[in-house]
Amino acid sequence: MRIISFFYIAFLAASAFSQESTAKKCISHQDLVEISQNFVQFKSSLKANKTEYCIEDLGNDPFILLETLVLLKNIKINRVPYLTLDDLSIRVIQNDNWWDYLTSKVKRFDLKPKACPGNIAYVWLHILDEINLCKPFFIDGAHDSYATTIRLTILLHEARHLEAGEAGVHIACSAANQEKKCDSSIKDHGAFAAEIQALVDIAFHSNITGVDKHSLISHATRLSKVGFKTSPSILYSNNVFLQNNLGEIWQWQSNGQEPIKLVYKLKENSRMFINPKNLLTVFPNNQAPAYRLDLFKWQFMQTVGTYAEEYNRLTPEEKDQKLYFDYLNKAILSKKDLTIDCYIEREDILMTTGKPPEDLKILFSLEEKQDSIFALSHSGKVYETKCPKNKDQKPQLQLTKMTMPQNLKRFFVLNKINFGLTDQGKFVQLERSGSNFVIQKQIDFGLPNEQWTDLVVNSIPQLFEEMFKK
Repeated sequence: MRIISFFYIAFLAASAFSQESTAKKCISHQDLVEISQNFVQFKSSLKANKTEYCIEDLGNDPFILLETLVLLKNIKINRVPYLTLDDLSIRVIQNDNWWDYLTSKVKRFDLKPKACPGNIAYVWLHILDEINLCKPFFIDGAHDSYATTIRLTILLHEARHLEAGEAGVHIACSAANQEKKCDSSIKDHGAFAAEIQALVDIAFHSNITGVDKHSLISHATRLSKVGFKTSPSILYSNNVFLQNNLGEIWQWQSNGQEPIKLVYKLKENSRMFINPKNLLTVFPNNQAPAYRLDLFKWQFMQTVGTYAEEYNRLTPEEKDQKLYFDYLNKAILSKKDLTIDCYIEREDILMTTGKPPEDLKILFSLEEKQDSIFALSHSGKVYETKCPKNKDQKPQLQLTKMTMPQNLKRFFVLNKINFGLTDQGKFVQLERSGSNFVIQKQIDFGLPNEQWTDLVVNSIPQLFEEMFKK
């Protein structure tokens, strides 16, 4: 069973805005013939005089399913060995011919099942050859390669349920998992483990092109965190990227495995922000157009993302109003308000807090309150806000009991260690005592220039970092 989550809906909804979603694509007669040989429910759609079938010929939901099946039928897996061996390198689906794997388990799809509330897809173990697909499975994204790829992984998730039987039934999760159901352990080789394997294989080992690998791996990383009651054993690379006043970006691994190293040189000093896909968006201080870099190969990306696109359309005076872009929480701090992209009642809604009670300088997150956004003021006070539950409500900035050094210009928590950057350009580690954060020590590397102007952090499984760098 695949449960509806905000994460899944957000990924498919985002895909609806891609350029390819407007292109007219159809399914060939030969593809439909081959699919019908395994799934006889589609034989009635075959017409002798047709060479292709478009969405208007088949209907939205059948077309989207068939589009997914065509991709699954044609996918090829060319596996390469991993150097990093941890729980993410586990293979659940041993057969690299996924079409054979699916068709050996599944003979029929029900597109209008009756047990849909709360579900994306599900199977009944007393009906061992059928997958039930609910309306969220078909949300937006027709003709979109990323949305189709995610649907493919969900079909493999359900097929693994049919293969595992009673041993693969999900269990109840704690609220911290953010999923209603999960698997006990990734080592049980259940449906979530199969889904993660599919995401990784598509990103790094398949013949599929034109799909955002960073999005696939971001999805796999999140599933590894929320899909299991017992956390998988995963080796992480925890990185701090520091920019000095020359525009040089230095990478430091907080676990101390490698010395700090120069990885890139910006043309000008800039503000830097990392999104959940480990892409670095750069906002030059001279208000030149923002751009985006791949953190692993330090290459320019063709797209810059919605925030940067909107920023690049602003006047210099309007750009000066934007203080902080929080890609993790989908929030933008400006001098006059805090704007949050909230997902309420299956709809993305931009909501603002109104003018803050005092001037704010940065946004940050804390692990114990993952649904909250925190804001630090120039006086060292900390405010908290979150998306409301109803559309007619407005997010409120509430003063907390927390305090922080008022000279912080950046704050991040990485692997349970608090790091910050001061207005004076010092890289520091902070200690938390109750509700108070205080600077514990300054971190020096012995470099000629340690006048830091910005920093960002990222934490990524070493296996994914290894594959991205190949």
